[in-house]
Amino acid sequence: MAPRLRSPAAALFGALVCVLLAGATMTAVYVLPGVQRLDAVALHGFNTLEGGPLAGPTLTLAFMSAPLAIVPGLPLLYWAGSHWGRRREALVGVAVVLGSSAIAEVVKVVSAHERFQPVLGPHQVNAASFPSGTVAVVMALVVAALIVVPDRLRVRTAIVGITAVVLVAFSVLVNLWHFPSDVLGGILIPTACGFVGIAALRHMRRPRVERSARLTARRPVGRPSRAMLEAGAAAAFAACVAAVLIAGQRVVHYADHYTTTVFSALAISAVAAALLTLFGLAAADDS
Repeated sequence: MAPRLRSPAAALFGALVCVLLAGATMTAVYVLPGVQRLDAVALHGFNTLEGGPLAGPTLTLAFMSAPLAIVPGLPLLYWAGSHWGRRREALVGVAVVLGSSAIAEVVKVVSAHERFQPVLGPHQVNAASFPSGTVAVVMALVVAALIVVPDRLRVRTAIVGITAVVLVAFSVLVNLWHFPSDVLGGILIPTACGFVGIAALRHMRRPRVERSARLTARRPVGRPSRAMLEAGAAAAFAACVAAVLIAGQRVVHYADHYTTTVFSALAISAVAAALLTLFGLAAADDS
């Protein structure tokens, strides 16, 4: 990868893009009635799955995922980093999780906005719902894990992480805790914090990065083709998870009645897959 893409400034630019996308999403669903309706219609389709076989597992996952991400997730993350000789990365990963969780909760309170939608009937979403704190905590743990794990484990970690984020995201949607836009916010904010963490690590590693850049100039590495394969595999895997989650009813029948929901599910899966794949590539060691 080009040295300039390994700079702290490049990581900070990634963080800025994620923040802008999160801000644009929040502005659109707060200000534009048409976007609000689409958000609610998609959520209504998710909620139709609540009474089926997904009810128990999704409710359990929605309740337990965030606590499990903090305990034992954070201690395990720090232990693993220390075990691999990556204590500095582990400390940054813990900071990313705690920082993401705090920012998500503050944004949720400060930006609380009533979004009453007739299609949801008496089951309206709480005004303080953007971003989804549950999704943010799980996404933050995956982002932190991608910072901490060594390169040889990063692709597998990304695939497991994509699966976890998609499952938790759909669980909070099925149980009517959040709008799809809230889930996107919960995906984008931790990714932004993760890029800030990478920028801090790159600043501390600068002498080693410069040596790596000289070695790379003499020994090119075929990262682009590998990156495309990883991104395509991750996106396809997430799309398969989305299809499985709407299975209980015939997929074609469901898609015909809840087209907006299906597109929303695929969009959330694709965004999670793309961001975590790209973040995993960005988090690759500089040495």
